[in-house]
Amino acid sequence: MNFPENRIEELKKSLLRLLESSKMISALLEIALEDGHQLYLVGGFIRDILLNRRCKDIDFVTSRI
Repeated sequence: MNFPENRIEELKKSLLRLLESSKMISALLEIALEDGHQLYLVGGFIRDILLNRRCKDIDFVTSRI
């Protein structure tokens, strides 16, 4: 699936606004990123963002154990 570059930038901005608006997500992100760990958004959340659908939940994985 190919998206125009301007659509990708729009999606990035929307995603950042969503992530920054949630205190819980911000806290999880901060914990996951401690000591250089990574956090990846995955699953239906990404699909819904790409298809401009309302997100019902957010799935993520992290390299932090």
